Amino acid sequence: MNSTNFYFKRPCLFYKISFHTCRIFLIFIILLIGNNSVAQRQSINFSKQHDIIREPETKRRIKITNNTNQIQDLKININEINEIPNFKLAVVENGNKILPYQSKSIIAETGKKLYGNVLPELYIAKANNNSNEPIIFQVLIDTIKPLIYNTDNKNYKGTFSITLLDDSEPSLTRKNLPTPVSFEISTGTNALLQPQTPSINHTNLPSTQIEITENSARNPVPIWIKTSFNPNGYKTFLTKENRLRIEPEYRKLQGMGVQTLPVNIFLQNNLSDTIDISLTVNKGSINPNKIKLIPNEMGTAELTTEGIGQCKLTVSAIGFLSTEQIYEFVFPWLFVIWALLGSVIGSILKIKLIDKKKIVFLNFLFCILIGIGFSILYFVIGIDLFPLKLGRTFNEFFVFGISFLTALFWEKIYDNLVGLLFSK
Repeated sequence: MNSTNFYFKRPCLFYKISFHTCRIFLIFIILLIGNNSVAQRQSINFSKQHDIIREPETKRRIKITNNTNQIQDLKININEINEIPNFKLAVVENGNKILPYQSKSIIAETGKKLYGNVLPELYIAKANNNSNEPIIFQVLIDTIKPLIYNTDNKNYKGTFSITLLDDSEPSLTRKNLPTPVSFEISTGTNALLQPQTPSINHTNLPSTQIEITENSARNPVPIWIKTSFNPNGYKTFLTKENRLRIEPEYRKLQGMGVQTLPVNIFLQNNLSDTIDISLTVNKGSINPNKIKLIPNEMGTAELTTEGIGQCKLTVSAIGFLSTEQIYEFVFPWLFVIWALLGSVIGSILKIKLIDKKKIVFLNFLFCILIGIGFSILYFVIGIDLFPLKLGRTFNEFFVFGISFLTALFWEKIYDNLVGLLFSK
């Protein structure tokens, strides 16, 4: 072989070997990069949430929002989310009903856990810190606290909370989200909600508080939580506090024992139990002072005045907030005026029609005093002066009628009264 030709061809062979080597190396680099990208897509780890992801191998509805804010509505296996590039937020169908839930994580400051109900949706969001591990959270609704009755405005007020619960760490840590999660809240009543369309951009605490003002008779109050995944909403409930209601409300009563007022006690928002209630007053008297109440029925007691001034009626029972009502005992001018008017007319008729005498001032005054005195015996002391059961409900014409009859027939009433008091 010609040595010159050999050395002339040797560089070509070297270049061929080098070219093949580079091509193989380039392919290796491409495969390595591809494997790394796949590895990145497959690096999402659901192990920390294995207890909240139900049937992970089942195909289910998943809604994806990508970097260009385009929304894809897919039905895939939950693990296939790894293969979808550029997603910012995924919402996964995770069951079909709201379930009670207690967080595994604790609040670092108090050591307590969060309680409530979780929606059947699982959220997967890309972390803002470019971490390969996404943020996985649920929507926790806390409706445990009841609505409290506001006596000034005569309505119920309260709050409930929404928390985007990331339960993957020992303590609840706030993480900011690339895409806020929005809700629309409505009720089955004309309740006022504030805010009605909250938008939450972080996980865990602080929770988003929803204020509610409600004045319907419904208990519990239905609440619909609407999401982008389920515009029809998920239904939950807010209960109202157990409450004792007193009727009538504030009013003025004829004092000094003249007037007795029937007081009705209602049991509200207690759907099943029978309770024993106690009634107390700081002025006057209430009878009976203990009543057994059952749901949807009322109890009645009689409040009798004493002296003049304010009377505070307090109704209390175990498991209920005490309820108070104020009544005003006033000087019984109405009683005096109508009793005097009835006695005057009754006295005139007795002297002129029954006794058929001239009206003499002393006789006239005596009949008037008798009429007023017997009216006091009837209304204040409670002595039955008549064989008929007439009752003692106070009103002007009833007072007029009793004083008129006692002035007109005082002699017969006197004889009956003596018989009642001194008969053996």
